[in-house]
Amino acid sequence: MIFVIFNPGVVALTTTDSDPVTIPQATGGEG
Repeated sequence: MIFVIFNPGVVALTTTDSDPVTIPQATGGEG
């Protein structure tokens, strides 16, 4: 997941990058 670097909140989910569903949720929650 390269776009993970674009979102600071998603960086924490780098370990759960296997779940694409957690990516958009993190951006909205951390937002």
